[in-house]
Amino acid sequence: IVFFFGIGTSGSLAQFGARLFSNFDTYSVAIIDPFQPAAIQNKKMRNSLLIVLSVSGETEQVLNQTRFFKQNNGQVLSITNRAKSTLAMLSDIALPYYMPEEKKGSLNMTTQIPVVYLLEVLAHEMKSRLNHEATD
Repeated sequence: IVFFFGIGTSGSLAQFGARLFSNFDTYSVAIIDPFQPAAIQNKKMRNSLLIVLSVSGETEQVLNQTRFFKQNNGQVLSITNRAKSTLAMLSDIALPYYMPEEKKGSLNMTTQIPVVYLLEVLAHEMKSRLNHEATD
Protein backbone atom coordinates (compact mmCIF):
# COMPACT_ATOMS: atom_id res chain seq x y z
CA ILE A 1 0.00 0.00 0.00
CA VAL A 2 1.18 3.49 -0.79
CA PHE A 3 -0.09 6.28 1.44
CA PHE A 4 0.19 9.90 0.35
CA PHE A 5 0.12 12.67 2.94
CA GLY A 6 -0.04 16.42 2.64
CA ILE A 7 -1.86 19.46 4.02
CA GLY A 8 -3.32 22.36 2.01
CA THR A 9 -2.02 22.45 -1.54
CA SER A 10 0.21 19.50 -0.71
CA GLY A 11 -2.96 17.65 0.33
CA SER A 12 -4.48 18.26 -3.09
CA LEU A 13 -1.32 16.92 -4.67
CA ALA A 14 -1.43 13.92 -2.32
CA GLN A 15 -4.89 13.15 -3.72
CA PHE A 16 -3.51 13.49 -7.25
CA GLY A 17 -0.58 11.18 -6.38
CA ALA A 18 -2.88 8.53 -4.91
CA ARG A 19 -5.09 8.63 -7.99
CA LEU A 20 -2.10 8.49 -10.32
CA PHE A 21 -0.57 5.49 -8.55
CA SER A 22 -3.96 3.77 -8.48
CA ASN A 23 -4.23 4.33 -12.24
CA PHE A 24 -0.95 2.41 -12.49
CA ASP A 25 -2.36 -0.55 -10.53
CA THR A 26 -0.93 0.21 -7.09
CA TYR A 27 -3.37 0.50 -4.21
CA SER A 28 -2.93 4.04 -2.92
CA VAL A 29 -4.71 6.26 -0.41
CA ALA A 30 -4.43 9.97 0.28
CA ILE A 31 -4.45 11.20 3.88
CA ILE A 32 -5.22 14.91 3.96
CA ASP A 33 -6.59 15.33 7.48
CA PRO A 34 -3.66 15.69 9.89
CA PHE A 35 -5.99 15.23 12.87
CA GLN A 36 -7.53 11.94 11.71
CA PRO A 37 -6.98 9.31 14.42
CA ALA A 38 -4.47 6.65 13.49
CA ALA A 39 -6.76 3.71 12.72
CA ILE A 40 -3.79 1.50 11.98
CA GLN A 41 -1.95 2.32 15.16
CA ASN A 42 0.30 -0.41 16.57
CA LYS A 43 0.21 -2.33 13.31
CA LYS A 44 3.36 -3.11 11.44
CA MET A 45 3.59 -1.31 8.11
CA ARG A 46 6.65 -3.12 6.82
CA ASN A 47 5.27 -3.33 3.27
CA SER A 48 3.85 0.18 3.18
CA LEU A 49 5.23 3.39 1.79
CA LEU A 50 4.29 6.89 2.91
CA ILE A 51 4.94 9.59 0.33
CA VAL A 52 4.90 12.90 2.18
CA LEU A 53 4.48 16.20 0.36
CA SER A 54 5.53 19.40 2.11
CA VAL A 55 7.09 22.58 0.77
CA SER A 56 8.76 23.59 4.04
CA GLY A 57 9.28 20.13 5.51
CA GLU A 58 8.71 21.67 8.94
CA THR A 59 4.93 21.43 9.53
CA GLU A 60 4.40 19.72 12.89
CA GLN A 61 1.42 17.60 11.77
CA VAL A 62 3.42 16.37 8.77
CA LEU A 63 6.36 15.49 10.99
CA ASN A 64 4.08 13.67 13.45
CA GLN A 65 2.60 11.53 10.66
CA THR A 66 6.08 10.76 9.37
CA ARG A 67 7.35 9.76 12.81
CA PHE A 68 4.30 7.50 13.32
CA PHE A 69 5.01 5.68 10.07
CA LYS A 70 8.69 5.28 10.88
CA GLN A 71 7.91 3.93 14.36
CA ASN A 72 5.69 1.28 12.77
CA ASN A 73 8.33 0.14 10.26
CA GLY A 74 6.87 1.96 7.26
CA GLN A 75 9.13 3.41 4.61
CA VAL A 76 8.99 7.17 3.99
CA LEU A 77 9.71 9.07 0.82
CA SER A 78 9.41 12.85 1.03
CA ILE A 79 9.07 15.44 -1.68
CA THR A 80 10.03 18.78 -0.21
CA ASN A 81 11.63 22.05 -1.21
CA ARG A 82 14.48 21.77 1.29
CA ALA A 83 17.04 18.96 1.49
CA LYS A 84 17.99 19.96 5.04
CA SER A 85 14.44 20.15 6.41
CA THR A 86 13.36 18.03 9.37
CA LEU A 87 11.08 16.02 7.06
CA ALA A 88 13.90 15.25 4.64
CA MET A 89 16.11 14.12 7.51
CA LEU A 90 13.37 11.80 8.86
CA SER A 91 12.74 10.23 5.45
CA ASP A 92 14.30 7.10 4.02
CA ILE A 93 14.44 8.90 0.68
CA ALA A 94 14.11 12.66 0.22
CA LEU A 95 13.49 14.29 -3.15
CA PRO A 96 14.11 18.04 -2.82
CA TYR A 97 13.18 20.36 -5.67
CA TYR A 98 14.72 23.76 -4.72
CA MET A 99 12.27 26.38 -5.95
CA PRO A 100 12.18 29.98 -4.66
CA GLU A 101 9.59 30.16 -1.88
CA GLU A 102 6.72 32.56 -2.39
CA LYS A 103 4.43 33.48 0.47
CA LYS A 104 1.27 35.55 0.75
CA GLY A 105 0.76 36.03 4.47
CA SER A 106 0.64 32.56 5.98
CA LEU A 107 -0.10 30.93 2.60
CA ASN A 108 2.76 29.25 0.79
CA MET A 109 2.46 30.05 -2.92
CA THR A 110 5.63 28.20 -4.02
CA THR A 111 5.20 26.53 -7.39
CA GLN A 112 4.16 22.89 -7.26
CA ILE A 113 5.09 22.02 -10.84
CA PRO A 114 8.20 20.06 -9.71
CA VAL A 115 6.01 18.00 -7.35
CA VAL A 116 3.65 17.00 -10.17
CA TYR A 117 6.66 16.07 -12.30
CA LEU A 118 8.24 13.97 -9.53
CA LEU A 119 4.95 12.17 -8.83
CA GLU A 120 4.60 11.32 -12.52
CA VAL A 121 8.19 10.05 -12.73
CA LEU A 122 7.71 7.91 -9.60
CA ALA A 123 4.44 6.46 -10.90
CA HIS A 124 5.96 5.54 -14.26
CA GLU A 125 9.05 4.04 -12.62
CA MET A 126 6.88 2.01 -10.26
CA LYS A 127 4.79 0.70 -13.17
CA SER A 128 7.95 -0.19 -15.09
CA ARG A 129 9.35 -2.13 -12.12
CA LEU A 130 6.04 -3.94 -11.54
CA ASN A 131 5.94 -4.94 -15.23
CA HIS A 132 9.54 -6.14 -15.03
CA GLU A 133 8.81 -8.23 -11.90
CA ALA A 134 5.75 -9.75 -13.58
CA THR A 135 7.85 -10.97 -16.52
CA ASP A 136 10.55 -12.53 -14.31
